Amino acid sequence: MNISGPAITSVLRTFPSEIRSPRRLIILQDSLSHTPLAVSPKLGGSANGHNGVRSVISSLGSIASQFPSPRPTNDEFHRIRLGIGRPAHKDADVASYVLDGLGKEELDWWSYGGEGHNKVVKVLEEIFKKEGVR
Repeated sequence: MNISGPAITSVLRTFPSEIRSPRRLIILQDSLSHTPLAVSPKLGGSANGHNGVRSVISSLGSIASQFPSPRPTNDEFHRIRLGIGRPAHKDADVASYVLDGLGKEELDWWSYGGEGHNKVVKVLEEIFKKEGVR
């Protein structure tokens, strides 16, 4: 199980209280539900079975009283879902598939200056603009 939530809330606690909000948080996550190389932003909602996101939502709930008013829900953070698709074989071990190395095409796509990298940067810029971050 991915337990990234405690580390994320530890960092969030260092923010000044007036901006200590889940809406200031952006996570990048792998997504079995999206086709390989897809980039899909999302604000809030359930973890959709993703253990890392579930861990973040749970950990944010533990510091919800420290959020500024109006208080957002602990799942109200930005996610950039990076599509990895599903294993080709129905009986494949999903954990092994998720943790497997990237192929050359994927490395080129996600590398600095690659098309995937540029798409993620564009989504980040859109989130910053929406949230009023300069």
